[in-house]
Amino acid sequence: MDGGIVCLWIGANTMVEYTFDEAIDLLQQQLQASILKIAELSEDLNDLRGNSITVEVNMARIFNYNVKLKKLLTAGGAEETKS
Repeated sequence: MDGGIVCLWIGANTMVEYTFDEAIDLLQQQLQASILKIAELSEDLNDLRGNSITVEVNMARIFNYNVKLKKLLTAGGAEETKS
């Protein structure tokens, strides 16, 4: 594939001419960079899922504590009115 010219759109309204070999090298580099970025983002997403679960559990604990506290206060108020 020698001698051929390829035009690649590289963004920002810019198109660049490359030889076939240069274009293949550039595209392979971009592919490898994209694969690494996807792996990094997947790891970050898994961390966020774990943090989200932790937050949900803590919110449930706070809610349950609040319910328990209200029951204790209500029971304490009901006993005072009976006396």
